[in-house]
Amino acid sequence: MSNGKNKKIEFGDWQTPPELTKKICQLLFEHNIFPSSVIEPTCGRGSFILSAIETFPSVKYYLGTDISEQYLADTTEKISPFTKKMDIKIIQADFFTFSWDKQLESMPEPILVIGNPPWVTNSGLGSIGGKNLPQKLNFQNHKGLDAITGKGNFDISESIIITMLENLRGHDAYLAMLCKTSVARKILSYSHKNHLSFDLCKIYNIDSKKYFDVAVDACLLCVHLKKQHQPIQCEIYNDLSDKYSILASFKKGRFIANLQLYEKWKHLFGDEKTSLRWRSGIKHDCAKIMELHKSHDDYYKNALNEEIQLEDDYLFPMLKSSDLANGEIKTINRYMLVPQSFVGEPTDRIKNRAPKTWQYIQQNEKLLDKRTSVIYKNNPKFSIFGVGDYTFSDWKIAISGFYKSIRFRLVGPYEGKPVVFDDTCYFLSCKSEEQAKAIYDLLSTDAVKEFYSAYIWWDAKRPITLEILNMLSINKLADFFGKDNNYTGFENSKLCNKQEQLTMF
Repeated sequence: MSNGKNKKIEFGDWQTPPELTKKICQLLFEHNIFPSSVIEPTCGRGSFILSAIETFPSVKYYLGTDISEQYLADTTEKISPFTKKMDIKIIQADFFTFSWDKQLESMPEPILVIGNPPWVTNSGLGSIGGKNLPQKLNFQNHKGLDAITGKGNFDISESIIITMLENLRGHDAYLAMLCKTSVARKILSYSHKNHLSFDLCKIYNIDSKKYFDVAVDACLLCVHLKKQHQPIQCEIYNDLSDKYSILASFKKGRFIANLQLYEKWKHLFGDEKTSLRWRSGIKHDCAKIMELHKSHDDYYKNALNEEIQLEDDYLFPMLKSSDLANGEIKTINRYMLVPQSFVGEPTDRIKNRAPKTWQYIQQNEKLLDKRTSVIYKNNPKFSIFGVGDYTFSDWKIAISGFYKSIRFRLVGPYEGKPVVFDDTCYFLSCKSEEQAKAIYDLLSTDAVKEFYSAYIWWDAKRPITLEILNMLSINKLADFFGKDNNYTGFENSKLCNKQEQLTMF
């Protein structure tokens, strides 16, 4: 990567266009935010400061800081027409070593902190040798922060915004920052756990492709700090001009995406221990070897374009997330090599039962040994995970974890063998076709879609998770629709959308 591009990444050099900074400042003004002081940390070329000067007549003091000498020179030149009439300071400073607490004490309130901190992670900076980082030990030692950011990786904007919020405790202050939507949620979760309270909390989604030419879910996070502790509730808008919002809030320690739907369907929340639970597909971490396409007869091709003759003992028809999310599937030509029927099962028995399969995995030993996940350590050679009796049931209900839709699939056996899934999918293992169809009928209702929509954040990398899927009580759902909890005798059910079925024979 060129040095110029490295610098662009390291210092968050995606300058906010004046068109956007003007819209944001005008939005704040229309919501009766009249600051006496404005701070733009990591101000770059000062777009927010210039828009604030044009928008807020109430401001007595402006402060812009940045680490780049060149950008500060540009900013200083742009604001020069205003410096005789206004108190404006532009300072070269490293955000992570600047004395924000002392600076804030000397500023008239209310204070507005506004800006667009870098949208890059610390690991992303590390990969290019970047040094524009907080001191990692200090950052990770924030109270409760490990639970929010993870010990190994965090967004620089997350560190900047949390640092500002902590320094703004006890002040009459607003914060309006552009960031990734995933970062905004982490910041609100941190605030919830660390008793930062807001009497105004809004998220406005923005078109990052339009304004920054990047494909990422981004937003404006706007809060007003409140001294008295109160539960955080956040209004979420589709864009800066949207007049209607969805209310999000914290319930039982979780940030609920839609409070209205949560209240409507919370009686279906499951807390019972049951064997009927959602599971993840098989984790093998070596698709080049473990996933094959049928060539002819008992010959298969792997991703290395090698044609191999294998027994069918350990081969099972498989589906991926894209298969479950896209249209009806009538045929399957992808197979997974499943060397274990339960976690920890010895794999050397394959040698006698299926010698061709054993030879194949032995020949690819180096690739399989390169799997880096710690779960493979101290387990039999060629191990996989996410496998058990449930894997080999003939009838299942499955859903993709990655796609932005709640679309369940009814999956039966294919060519006499149970269908398996990779670990981008989740599934319920059913005892019979009758049970599978009955549960599928229930899961295909609008009630279920609304229940899950209360918890799902669609911009997440994996919106649908096992934790979310297992929140729904199948028993309570059956009771709600007046159905038998044994999931039998549903042949005449009218709930099922037949077009959504993926039944294989």
